[in-house]
Amino acid sequence: MTRAAATDEKDMGKRLLLVACAVVAGVLLLGDPLGLTGQAGEETIGPPAAEGSAEARAGIGGGPAGAGEPFVPGEVIVRYRLGAGAEQRQVAREAVGATLERTLPVRSLEVVEVGAGTSVAETAAALENDPAVLYAEPNFLRRSETVPNDPRFGELWALRNDGRVVAGTAGSADADIDADEAWDVTTGSGAVTVAVVDSGVAYDHPDLAPNMWVNAREAGGTAGADNDGNGHVDDVRGWDFVDDDNDPRDLNGHGTHLAGTLGARGNDGYGVSGVSWNVSILPVRVLDADGVGSVADGIAAYGYAARAGARVVNVSLGGAGRSQAEADAIAGASGTLFVVAAGNDAADNDARPDYPCSHDAPNIVCVAATDQRDVLAPFSNFGARAVDLGAPGVNVLSTQPSFTTPLDEHFETSPLTGWTTGGANSTWAQSSETGGGTLTDSPGGSYANGTDSWARTASPLDLSTAADCTLEYRLRLETAAGDRLHVEASADPSGGASWTTLVSYGGSTRGAFSPFADSLRSFAGRGGVHLRFRLETGPAGTADGAFVDDVTVRCVGRVYTGGELAYLSGTSMAAPHVAGAAALVLARYPGSSVAEVKSRLLEGADAVPSLAGRTVTGGRLNLRRALAPLAPATTPAPPVAPA
Repeated sequence: MTRAAATDEKDMGKRLLLVACAVVAGVLLLGDPLGLTGQAGEETIGPPAAEGSAEARAGIGGGPAGAGEPFVPGEVIVRYRLGAGAEQRQVAREAVGATLERTLPVRSLEVVEVGAGTSVAETAAALENDPAVLYAEPNFLRRSETVPNDPRFGELWALRNDGRVVAGTAGSADADIDADEAWDVTTGSGAVTVAVVDSGVAYDHPDLAPNMWVNAREAGGTAGADNDGNGHVDDVRGWDFVDDDNDPRDLNGHGTHLAGTLGARGNDGYGVSGVSWNVSILPVRVLDADGVGSVADGIAAYGYAARAGARVVNVSLGGAGRSQAEADAIAGASGTLFVVAAGNDAADNDARPDYPCSHDAPNIVCVAATDQRDVLAPFSNFGARAVDLGAPGVNVLSTQPSFTTPLDEHFETSPLTGWTTGGANSTWAQSSETGGGTLTDSPGGSYANGTDSWARTASPLDLSTAADCTLEYRLRLETAAGDRLHVEASADPSGGASWTTLVSYGGSTRGAFSPFADSLRSFAGRGGVHLRFRLETGPAGTADGAFVDDVTVRCVGRVYTGGELAYLSGTSMAAPHVAGAAALVLARYPGSSVAEVKSRLLEGADAVPSLAGRTVTGGRLNLRRALAPLAPATTPAPPVAPA
């Protein structure tokens, strides 16, 4: 499936998977249903590469474990050998027709764009044959893991479990991390910075705002200048590596949920309590509104967080593709502890690795999910060698952005209502031919040549109070060569002639509906916005056209009422309990090394039968024990001299 040059074709790969490690109400919410194996310049939606295919034969991504795993089309991550200078690197790129896209914060590491007509596998294999190259691999995708007076504290069973029913499930008394006992020792410190590398954070949420990290050098410096010299201008509150700007606002909700678990302000009479009541939360956005991101953005984020002083990084995302570059980036940030979700495939990570959990690095703690009865969650990955311990990850209540939904259309009504159609050869209408209601350009057949027709919202959308918005929809597409479906928006309340193209598609989704999301950030704050789908075809060749369904506009608002909370489940939700615990350890013992913090977390775990033989410790996080003073070393008595 190709897209017009007006849009960045690499983004398409990111649109195809929902990849944050969370499940809702015990049902998998985000998974990995599709694989990308397309040639450069082509967006292909389909199954992973078959054994014996060009992609599989290349052995990219660390051999069989990486072959066929989803990656960003048209990109390869390359690390050069020490001593390979700029000229040698350029020669290596030119030899395979690749061009430099950007460098990454690991020595001799960069992302290159593959040449026209060359696949990612072919480019990676050719680069690895160059004597100046240490390794080359695809840019894999990663998937979106004292008692306070906060009014919803009673529902936070992970912190204190008295056996009550939460979200319809009864718990077992003391199947918790003993947070209330730990808070008698410390409730945290703003001097400890924890980075949330995820979908961003709703940094203006009342339960999070007091604990958000502030870059003092940028906040007190000259606007529009890189005052701290880190390569990111005006990064006062963190960085967005998805849109490459200084606004890491959460358009998905996943990252905000993690931030609330590890560090919502406690004892403030509002909402919920985090594990660490006082902490400095650094938001670094690497997942888009669909919960999808790339290894390259993750590597950039890890380096950014470490340079910003983060002692702990929460990484509630993952995937099966092994990236040596990712392993190098984590190992290189040796002064930072990475707390990582184990994954939600109910799989043994020792046999079927999930990364970054399965990287062998001393500064990684990998976390499985347990439920309200201290049992390994049915969706949780495990591993006697790869997964360190468990933590609560089922029915976890935490913070969410202030979401509104100005448009939620499923096209179940015939004839079509709420939409206006027009243009040359227009036959746009509601259709049930795919088994459910959809919007399509040519019901019952192929579209005509010379078509320039559209379907747009009949009434304008009011986005005046929104801080940011995303258009989400599912699309089944089949077009002839050169024909395009344009997704467009207009700020003209009358739906006039001024339209902005958000994205253009051409090609095939192979008979399947695929989810997509487009940013409406430039239209947020406007009172009359129209959307339309426009089909433009040439003089020759026809096809089945477009079927559009589940069109939703979701906005992040600026107004909070106190109800911006949600229950989520997943190893994503387990990890921030451990990240928050690490923050408390560092608050209590600020001179601790990464190894010492990790040792406290693991050695303090409560033994849990369902984790025996399935994690390194066989236990679930216990915060009180992690904060306990270490037993003094005993010195053996000197031998008694014989009489």
